[in-house]
Amino acid sequence: MARQPSENARERSRSLERAVRGLVATDAKQRARAGRDGSHLVGRPLAVVRPVDADDVVDLVRWARRSRVPLVPRGGGTSLDGESVPADGAVVVDLSGWNALLEVDPVARWARVGPGIVNRELTRALRPQGLFFPPNPGSWTQSTIGGNLGTNASGMRSFRYGPTRAWVAEVEAVLGTGARVRLGSRVAKRSLGPDLLQLFIGSEGTLGIATEVTVRLARLPAVREGVIVPLPRTARLGEVVMRLSGLPASGLSAVEYLDEGCARALAERRRAPWPRASSLLLLEVEAEGSDDARR
Repeated sequence: MARQPSENARERSRSLERAVRGLVATDAKQRARAGRDGSHLVGRPLAVVRPVDADDVVDLVRWARRSRVPLVPRGGGTSLDGESVPADGAVVVDLSGWNALLEVDPVARWARVGPGIVNRELTRALRPQGLFFPPNPGSWTQSTIGGNLGTNASGMRSFRYGPTRAWVAEVEAVLGTGARVRLGSRVAKRSLGPDLLQLFIGSEGTLGIATEVTVRLARLPAVREGVIVPLPRTARLGEVVMRLSGLPASGLSAVEYLDEGCARALAERRRAPWPRASSLLLLEVEAEGSDDARR
C-alpha cells in the first residue's frame, strides 16, 4: 500500500512548485517510476522535477539548499548499482528530456550535447559524418551521456578506447552551491591548474548537476568484426589477451570473457555453433582502412 504524503511533504512540494518553472510531478505513479532503476532498489522521492533550462536548475538547487532536501539527477535509470535511486524524501531531477545534439565539429571531432541524449541516438546522429562516441556500456541503447559522465561508464570497447573520462572535453554544470561553472575545455592543449573536470567525472551527482556536455569523438573504423575464440581449459586467460593485444596491427577494440557455464547457456539459447564444453573469448576487431582490412 502506498504511503500517503504527510502535511510537511505537501508543503515542501508546494514550495518546490513555486521555486521552479519546470514540471513538478508528485503523483504516486511518477514518483514510483523515478524511485527505482536497473538495480531494483527502491526509494520514495518527494517529487520528480523536469527543469526547463540551466537557470531552472540553479533555482532548484538553491531551493534544495534552503529546504535541506537532497537532489538526485536521473537520466535513463539503467544503473545496476542504484546510483539513481533516491533517498526517501529526496527530489529526482529528471534530465531525460535534455536530449538534443546541440553542435558537432567534425574537423576538431567533438559534439556538444544535452546530458539526456541516449548513447544509441548519439551514435546514429554521428554516423553520417563518419564519427562515433567510443564508450559503449552494456545499457547503451537506453543509458544517457549524463549518466555515463556521472558514473565514468566504460563498456567492452574500453579495452582500446578507455572509459568515459577519456572522451569528455568540457562540462557545464550547476554546483551544490547553485553556482554555474564550466569545467574543462574543447582545445587539445591547455594548462589551467587543478583538473576539476576529472574530479567531476565519476562523482555520481555528488558535486553538481551537468547541464551540457562536450564529448570527444573518434572516426568510425572502416571495418568492425566480431570474433569468437574457444579456449582450452589449460589456457592462461591473461596471457592469451596480452598476446592478442600485442600482435602487430591487431586492431583489437573489445574483449569479453565467458566461462564454460555462461558459454553453454548462451549457445543453447541462441543455438550457436561454438563448442559447448569450452569457455570463450568474445573479441571485436577494427580496421581503419583498406590496407588494414587486408591485413
